Amino acid sequence: MKAIFSAVWPYAACACFGAGIAWFITSNSLHAEIARLNSIHAEEMRSASDAVAKSASESIARVNALQSELTRLDTESTQELSNAQKANTALRNDVATGKRRVLIAESKLSTCSRTADASSGAGSVGDAAQVGLSAETGSDIYDIRSGIISDQAKVDYLQGYIRQLQQKGFIASDKKKAP
Repeated sequence: MKAIFSAVWPYAACACFGAGIAWFITSNSLHAEIARLNSIHAEEMRSASDAVAKSASESIARVNALQSELTRLDTESTQELSNAQKANTALRNDVATGKRRVLIAESKLSTCSRTADASSGAGSVGDAAQVGLSAETGSDIYDIRSGIISDQAKVDYLQGYIRQLQQKGFIASDKKKAP
């Protein structure tokens, strides 16, 4: 048995030594491959992160630009509404104080000839007529006008708001034409 062990011993030692060297080489190459894959993965993650950060920055810039434009639109619409309401209030006050009168119709229709001034001659189809309203009724007319102005300003503002959203691509615009 000793003779067999002495004969096999050098081969077994070489086999163990060869296995150790093979394990060492394989281990080092696997570590190198893992390090390479980790480096590639880190670079992919960095570029994906940079792309997301760039996209987020662009989105924030678009939103900020849109908010600035909408603020400008809001200020402009508010100023227009304020000016129209001031003009309407001035007209209402003029009617209330008697400086102005609200005239409903000035027409050359035969239906208006009945309301024509009594000092005019015989009525004819070509006579013009004006219907004057009392100060209270005129004030009511200007109240109605004020409501219409306010509603129209709101509609104009909302249409401008939607137009801005469409131009910036936040909402789709329906480009189809009605038949």
